[in-house]
Amino acid sequence: MGPFVSIIIPVYNIENYIDACVQSALEQNYDNFEIILVDDGSTDNSGRKCDDWARHHSRIQVIHKINGGLSSARNAGLDIAKGIYIYFLDGDDTIETTLLSTIVPFMESGEEIVFFQYYSVFPGGEREPRHHELGRYVLNSEEERFEFLTHKILSHRLGWEAWNKIYRRDLIEKYEIRFADNNIIFAEDLYFCLCYCAHISRAVSIDKYLYNYAQRSNSIMSTQIYRLNVGRMIKLSNYLLAFLKKFDDCDLIVSRFHVIYFMILENVYSVARCNLKLAPPELRKMVYADVDDVSTMRNCLKVFLRDPSILYSIYNIPTAAAKISYAKFLYDGCYLSLRIRNRFINKILSKFDFILPDREKYKKKIRSFSKNKRCIYYIGSENYGNIGDNKIAIAISTFAQQYFSEYRFMEVTIGDFPCARPALQKYIKKKDLIFLTGGGNLGDAYPRAENTRQEVVSRWKKNTKIVFPQTIDFSDTAEGHDLLEKAKKIYVPENNVIIFSREAESDRAAKKFFQCESYLVPDIVLTCNEQKNIPRDNAALLCFRDDKERTLDESAKDAISKALSEMRIQIRTTDLQLPYHVSANQRNSEVAQKLDEIRKASLLITDRLHGMVFAAITGTPCIAFSNYNHKVKGTYEWISYLPYIKYAESVTEAIGWIPTLMGMKECHYDNTPLLPYFSKLVQVVRENA
Repeated sequence: MGPFVSIIIPVYNIENYIDACVQSALEQNYDNFEIILVDDGSTDNSGRKCDDWARHHSRIQVIHKINGGLSSARNAGLDIAKGIYIYFLDGDDTIETTLLSTIVPFMESGEEIVFFQYYSVFPGGEREPRHHELGRYVLNSEEERFEFLTHKILSHRLGWEAWNKIYRRDLIEKYEIRFADNNIIFAEDLYFCLCYCAHISRAVSIDKYLYNYAQRSNSIMSTQIYRLNVGRMIKLSNYLLAFLKKFDDCDLIVSRFHVIYFMILENVYSVARCNLKLAPPELRKMVYADVDDVSTMRNCLKVFLRDPSILYSIYNIPTAAAKISYAKFLYDGCYLSLRIRNRFINKILSKFDFILPDREKYKKKIRSFSKNKRCIYYIGSENYGNIGDNKIAIAISTFAQQYFSEYRFMEVTIGDFPCARPALQKYIKKKDLIFLTGGGNLGDAYPRAENTRQEVVSRWKKNTKIVFPQTIDFSDTAEGHDLLEKAKKIYVPENNVIIFSREAESDRAAKKFFQCESYLVPDIVLTCNEQKNIPRDNAALLCFRDDKERTLDESAKDAISKALSEMRIQIRTTDLQLPYHVSANQRNSEVAQKLDEIRKASLLITDRLHGMVFAAITGTPCIAFSNYNHKVKGTYEWISYLPYIKYAESVTEAIGWIPTLMGMKECHYDNTPLLPYFSKLVQVVRENA
């Protein structure tokens, strides 16, 4: 049974929606939670429906109160909540059955807030996914918390709504955080989120769609967007500043509050500008009329305009420039033409030393790096959530340091490549080496990876380019045929590209389709030895795909679980695909954590290639199934000499291997048979350097 969670649902005149909402909460595939329904003085049948639900379900309790607004209702729920974690659900929306079971484990692992994705649900029933930034954030200082508030929350890279995240109740109580009165301020969710996130040290945003947000013409938000609301947002700023001033750990945030003030003001001003369709002078006049404390607003704008450079670390140059021009217009009424705006911005750019946008940062970084005589540029590495691909990036980096230490090494992830491209184009020298990432993406299954690789090969024709061991797989579809025909014209000798394939079928494909040099070498992760003397438990770890590459159906998985249970073997599950992006800085810790998880198991059962590979390099007994193509079976052929790794053609065969592998206590990874192939990789690179 997991930790206790309180689900707080404010209810006001939503009799047509409350049943579906409560039902979705009750259907959670998580056992330990309470539901607090707060009837905020409803005048329809909503309150009676809440009582009916409570009579039939012991985990539901109801509060009836005089109408005080959404904030008042949520606060009433907080006052009686007993959960370790708090989740807010709006009474006219619904949640997925997996919401709590998905997000609570992240909180249990040390996260202090979990953001997730949601669907907008339209009257006809259509659902449209709404996506925010993914990532894990470690905030060890006030500086980092300030940047999280400005760079992530206020810039809308992460959602600030109450219902797309889960909170820790101890932090809420420690800092006495409550929703400000939504009759006085606008966006009470934003206020609560900023107050909470000003005190956290860890956060994560995951790639899971867990909430269904109903789009209704008479909802609070839909009716508010056509109102000015500047004055109420300024009150939000004032409330927030008063809250932050109470805590010593917010001194730096308070000292830079003019930035937060402007970002809140600019946001509501921009919404009004779009929705009200007023001429700038008329809108500015309305803003001043709507704000009670004009002198404070002007003072904050004045301080902000002395150094607005922080916006260039958050937005691209045109967006930042436009926002700065709005600040100047709001301050002194001077509406800048594009030509004058550019002059104004250039003056700012020349005056301040600040963090430039990614493209400018890469320009400085690559210009400095390129001054070295010998450089290796590793382009297209993983910065998503696939642990196997992140381990490939680590292995390639280690390979470069071990065998090519005379070269300086720079990694450019696939996500950063568009920003880095102009500087790379300018500063890569003819004698520099280019490494292209290994894995299972040379084909049309992951077109972004393949298109990036083809672009690099085409753009830097004179440089030696090494494609690290890949699976080659173009599907028998129109898209697959088109991408293959394009690849045939690009992977040619005159483009100085050398392809290494990681299994025999891919090697045959490379020699059949491409005219460039190609060689057969094992997956680069097999160069690593990750054995540690860690005690194992009596558990089998199941790691199965849940994407387009899977071949095992649910009945097969159930049969395996049933067999393990009958043998009285504990079952744990894991995945090598994290639901959030992993930056290059986070990569080592995420991979190490996953390897530790595998080491502790007595047996790994998986259909993931790198699940099998990780078992091999950690000395963990493993049963591997194939995925939808040849890469798992082909990679197994390299390591079939390891007695603790078995490839199963069927569930029956796999179940038969379980007792033997569970009984293996001493397993040692020895990659000696593979070393000649890796030596060939080194030799080929040196010959073409």
